[in-house]
Amino acid sequence: MVRPKPGIGKGVLHAHGARDKFSVGRFHPSEDLAPLVEHLWTVSWDLGEGPPHVQETLPDPSVHIVLERGASEVVGVLRGRFRRRLVGAGRVFAAKLHPGGFFPFVREPVVTFTDRRIPLGEVFDVDVRALEERLFGAADESSMASELEGLLRAQGAEADDKVELVRELVGQIAADSTITKVAHLGRQTRALQRLFRRYVGVSPKWVIRRSRLQSAAEALDASAEVDLVDLAAQLGYADQAHFVRDFRALVGTTPRAYARANIDEP
Repeated sequence: MVRPKPGIGKGVLHAHGARDKFSVGRFHPSEDLAPLVEHLWTVSWDLGEGPPHVQETLPDPSVHIVLERGASEVVGVLRGRFRRRLVGAGRVFAAKLHPGGFFPFVREPVVTFTDRRIPLGEVFDVDVRALEERLFGAADESSMASELEGLLRAQGAEADDKVELVRELVGQIAADSTITKVAHLGRQTRALQRLFRRYVGVSPKWVIRRSRLQSAAEALDASAEVDLVDLAAQLGYADQAHFVRDFRALVGTTPRAYARANIDEP
């Protein structure tokens, strides 16, 4: 039996207004896979004859193994926001790996997967269509999880000490808003850059910046009354203008416009 994990996770833009468009479930992985897998997740939707819904999410430093009928893939770290157009009815079932957790599956620099979405069969030796039929024909989510975890176990991947180190460092970045520079991690910068390129697929500077912007979007989703000057300072920006520029580059709109859009959502 899978154990549910609460919440929908960080990075879902305009999360409140999207809740009637799709449903999300997250589940803890089995104990043997926990060193590599952060959680399993599923999204399902049924819009009937209604108009399509475009959902955007902010990127994170994780690789995802995504199962969907006729479209199963490995999704590397995407440095821009992810857009998905939902039409009719559908479902995906996926595994979000820990930052660094994909390296043991491929034993090659994860940067080669960055900004790429690769058909599952090109990465893993598996009969993809048969796997999809078993997984989406399963009676319940526990059985679906067993199919996906079986695929992951079959690869023989095991965490090493560098996977654990990367996970620890990314966790520090997420938990401590005072970490605004790579130097704040207390390690040699070039060594960290090499480590992250090989195990994560993006630089530690990228991870720091994205963590701050995810926190900003989360704060703006929670309240439209956020003081942008205070928010920028809390996230370690030297000035509001720099914060606004970074936010607009990733999210596609200014923080103030993003907050107003949340108010206007039905």
